[in-house]
Amino acid sequence: MNTKNIQKLLPINVFADKSKIDNTWEKYGWQGCQVLNTDFEGNPAGPSGMKIQMKKPKDGNKYVALSMPAGMAFVPNEPIDEFLNSGLEKRMKDFDEKIKKEFKIEKITENVSHNGLTKHWTVLTNVFQTVEDSHVKKDQVQLGFTVRNGYNTRTSLGVDIFTWRLACENGAWAKGVDLAGSTAFRHIGNPKSLLKQLQTTIMEVTLQWSEIMKIYNKMARTKLTDKIANRLWNETRNGWDINQRFFPKYFQIDLKTDIKKKQAVTLTNQGRNVSVWESFNDMTHDLWRAQWEQNYIAKDKKGNDIERTRKPMAFDGMVSRERKLHEIIKSILFEE
Repeated sequence: MNTKNIQKLLPINVFADKSKIDNTWEKYGWQGCQVLNTDFEGNPAGPSGMKIQMKKPKDGNKYVALSMPAGMAFVPNEPIDEFLNSGLEKRMKDFDEKIKKEFKIEKITENVSHNGLTKHWTVLTNVFQTVEDSHVKKDQVQLGFTVRNGYNTRTSLGVDIFTWRLACENGAWAKGVDLAGSTAFRHIGNPKSLLKQLQTTIMEVTLQWSEIMKIYNKMARTKLTDKIANRLWNETRNGWDINQRFFPKYFQIDLKTDIKKKQAVTLTNQGRNVSVWESFNDMTHDLWRAQWEQNYIAKDKKGNDIERTRKPMAFDGMVSRERKLHEIIKSILFEE
């Protein structure tokens, strides 16, 4: 933080209740402490409903890493790191006897956002499946899962199925128990019990891979229609909205159309000749690449081309939008 920003800060005396120190995660350098309100004289005046999590690094002084509601259970990233990086492959084989001996975890990628308050671990295995009836010959996806954790952010502790499409090098996430068994836990309750639930869910995620392939296969067999296109557009206007630039050019979108009429999109001839699977991958292609800085051509006020730079999308925002896209498409395909 620069000097100018520090000058804008107002120091306030805050009391923490040292009689109720939470040492659940002391092994990893974490301590929790309830924060107290103060009265008009600056004296402690009862619980505030908030707590702080303090971190003691190996070298350096203890510091306040974050604050959160007092009733929210805190699960730090370190024990998740430990679980994922110490014998996970063997534990998954032992859990499910159907997993072949040659099963391997090929890669674990970590992504951190919100200044370290949100973390995703993306795990890729050596399990591959082919999407039936795809517009691409031998269209294979590599199967895996993502573990996510957030401290007082919009990212909850949980596990999502992750697939990596070889044809275009896109990553995609599926969310929710209704989309191939993804499970999320609110950070409420005993923190070590939550960690055990998370570990069990990781073990069970491989049992749900066949479900996501059923969804992908149905996407490949289903032609994109104006009705489906309009539902995709209308249902991505709320929450983690998906910007117009992520929709393929064969979606002709009239932004002036009243969304209640649900006819903002008209497909071109090209659009009426693609499958939902192809359209889905056209969208995830650009969503996946939004996590990096991009140059693009825009128009200035005189209509001249001008080069601009688009900032990277936060990783958790990209993941949330892809999960939402999965949810909407699954809802459309299995409702009709």
